[in-house]
Amino acid sequence: MYEKYICGCKPAALFPGVYAVLLAVFCFPAYAQNSAGKSAQEADAAGAAVSGAVTLPAYMPPARVDPFELLTLHLPELFARFGAPSAVYAVRGEHEWQDDVVLEYPGVDFYIYKDQVWQVGLEKAPGISKGDPERTIALVFKEASHEKERVTVIFNDRPQPAAMRFIIKNGKISAIYLYRVNY
Repeated sequence: MYEKYICGCKPAALFPGVYAVLLAVFCFPAYAQNSAGKSAQEADAAGAAVSGAVTLPAYMPPARVDPFELLTLHLPELFARFGAPSAVYAVRGEHEWQDDVVLEYPGVDFYIYKDQVWQVGLEKAPGISKGDPERTIALVFKEASHEKERVTVIFNDRPQPAAMRFIIKNGKISAIYLYRVNY
């Protein structure tokens, strides 16, 4: 008898809650409703006619979202606000207890711990985008700590402790992460 593997692991070896998260990802958005009591699909269909404006698909974030606000989202809020993700996958940390479920949306990835977002992978940060030269970070953030292929900026002026980490490859920014430092 062969054993079925998911993401290279036996299902029993996956961290607790992965099945609940996967069920929530694929089942909850069908029931998510906006404040008017309409599903995301109904609101999308009727939105342009009612408001006279162009509506974005449910998973698209508003253009001026405060990235720090995203770190406070719980799963129901995340699904109600962004809809179903385009992909769901597990990321193995350095240690087994550091595994994450990642919900991928266009331009943003949400890393989930238990039922809350703890880290957000971004395509852009204020004044910086993936692919920009490393020196761009120094122009935007005066106080940054440089490590080997990483630059970290700590934000002490926020209600929740947060940091932004830039991964550097070949002198360019290859990844941008905003995360809660208390996790």
